[in-house]
Amino acid sequence: MEANSLLKRLDEIGHSLEQINHTLALIGIGSVGLELERLDAYSDLDFFVIVEPGYKHSFLKDLHWLSALCPVAYCFPNT
Repeated sequence: MEANSLLKRLDEIGHSLEQINHTLALIGIGSVGLELERLDAYSDLDFFVIVEPGYKHSFLKDLHWLSALCPVAYCFPNT
């Protein structure tokens, strides 16, 4: 995926999360965070979603905030 497309996707995820109660922040990390100089065609999209206490499980269980933008091809629990 092109570097600008990754940043656009991150913005889209942010806009999706803005529509949901209990969301506090979206933090891009790595090459889509503070290290934008590393961003290239081989970069992936790493981020954290910060939610209000008690809502983490519901955001992990229901990925509609992400799949509404683009189908999720593969999902696994963060260990």
